[in-house]
Amino acid sequence: MESNNLLIGLVVSVSFLAVGLLMILKRKKYEANGSKVSAIISDLSLQYSSGKPLYYPTVKFTTVEGVEVTKKHSSGSYPSLYTKNENITVIYLKGDNTNFIIGSKKSVIVEMVVVLIGLGGIMFCLWGLIN
Repeated sequence: MESNNLLIGLVVSVSFLAVGLLMILKRKKYEANGSKVSAIISDLSLQYSSGKPLYYPTVKFTTVEGVEVTKKHSSGSYPSLYTKNENITVIYLKGDNTNFIIGSKKSVIVEMVVVLIGLGGIMFCLWGLIN
């Protein structure tokens, strides 16, 4: 039974690692091909996902082309990573200002934590399976 739990843990850990790496690749793509502009967190909306609270920031920015954009970010967190009226940087792909990432140290830290959880879980599970 213990080896089944370790295998499940291994699958979950690999999933964390994959999600973290995809987040990093997405950020790198946006940094290489996107436009970086100043923005502000204009609102925080609380929504429940599977019964758990998540705060979604609404971001307001003006594109390089002068178009004003106000949109709720697709990723939420609890507790909120941001505060209302906080100044941030967003990066959007040219020609598609509705899809953007928040280019902050907080976002990079979240990416790294997800990757480290995945790597740590993989090492723990492999160690348990070997011994």
